[in-house]
Amino acid sequence: MKIILFDPPVRRSLARYDDVVNTPLSSCLLAGYAAASLQAAGFEVDLVVRQKLPPLFDRPLIALHLVYQWEYTPSLLKRLGRLKEENRIAHLFVFGFYPSAFFERLLEEYPFLDGVIVGDPEETLLQLVNRLTRHEEWRGTEGVAFREAGQTCLVPRPDEKDLDRLPFPRRTGLSRGTAYLLGSRGCYGQCRFCTIHFLSRGRSHWRGRSPENIVDEMVQVRKDWDARYFYFADPNFCGPGKKGRERVARLAHLIRMRLPGVTFGMECRADNVEEALFAELTAAGLRDVFLGVESFSQRMLDRFRKGLTVEQNIRAVEILQRFGINLSLGFIMFEKESTLDDVRTNFDTLRRLDLLTHPSNTAHLLSHRVFLFQGTAFSPLGKAKDYEAPYVFDEEEVRILYDTIYSRCRRVMREMDGADYEDPGHPRYRKTNQSLIGYFEAALARREEAKQGPLLKDEVSCEG
Repeated sequence: MKIILFDPPVRRSLARYDDVVNTPLSSCLLAGYAAASLQAAGFEVDLVVRQKLPPLFDRPLIALHLVYQWEYTPSLLKRLGRLKEENRIAHLFVFGFYPSAFFERLLEEYPFLDGVIVGDPEETLLQLVNRLTRHEEWRGTEGVAFREAGQTCLVPRPDEKDLDRLPFPRRTGLSRGTAYLLGSRGCYGQCRFCTIHFLSRGRSHWRGRSPENIVDEMVQVRKDWDARYFYFADPNFCGPGKKGRERVARLAHLIRMRLPGVTFGMECRADNVEEALFAELTAAGLRDVFLGVESFSQRMLDRFRKGLTVEQNIRAVEILQRFGINLSLGFIMFEKESTLDDVRTNFDTLRRLDLLTHPSNTAHLLSHRVFLFQGTAFSPLGKAKDYEAPYVFDEEEVRILYDTIYSRCRRVMREMDGADYEDPGHPRYRKTNQSLIGYFEAALARREEAKQGPLLKDEVSCEG
């Protein structure tokens, strides 16, 4: 049986220009891992990473890596559904973070789907394909949800514990010179807004590969693709506790020994940032860190269930700045319960720490809001049909501020299109950046004045 793994790029409309949280970054290698596992078992697999499918022959099995594609999700699925109804494909399954969390809804809304692969896809796909090629009953395969007699059925498959046993993911090239890696899966955090746990059916479950296995893959990718820059797409690069720190230190040592001259980036929490550990990582080639700060307001950190303090966030930023790391922040300026005091605290701290550095970055930090995805602890949707809940700010002045600055920030991001990351010191970009900061400052001050209201006569100072 011919197998096509379809991994179409995300289509993003102008309305969703900066909405980058529709799937975790770690999803970028899931289809590659699935393809490699099937190939290692001897199956012929086409990995298609463009919007259009190739010509279809011999009624193949199609497994779609379904990233939530905003308003384009229904049209993508219905396009495949027409092929199924025309008998041009034999079987159609979907897998990924989004399908794992919403398999019941997908099977109800799109009855042409044979099933949904829930959780890690590699072993499930392998068993499923084995059964299909032997013409055996595939329903009941662990990890495959399906509909029968009007009911959704699923025998769950445990998460893969030994990630070292998986073949290295199949690659179709580098992304703008970057080789993405997954050194681990899952996260031990419990942030209320996060979709990382969708693949583990809501569980906080971090699993790490061995440093030796990771570096073996890096060596191979450098040989095959001449890769010089690697980015760890792990939701949490470091892992928990003392063992997590020891593992990362071992990884840094192996990179220095076996891959001299490479550079890399990664993502972590503020409580992972320790001076001695990051000195080792920097010596091994660490250049870029995406730091999950989220807020400099303790009230909001507690509401997010981040498990961190403002002091930890600030300390982590300052350590990374001392090492000369290119720093990007996971940051939420606006949330439905945000107050103007929260916004003011965040804005002043971002400026004091010199984090509003160039227009694209500044626009993102000053306008980003949390998303109310069903399946996260923040969502009020329950069993509603919509994937994303409508947004209503509790404080009217915050709503007005957000409406005032969002279109300006979005326009800046669209105009820059990332070019300012290449030369942030260019006079044009510096001017745009300062203008945007000033615009936000003025808009925030107006809302603070409006909330305070007009001064009473006896409140006016005689000193002017």
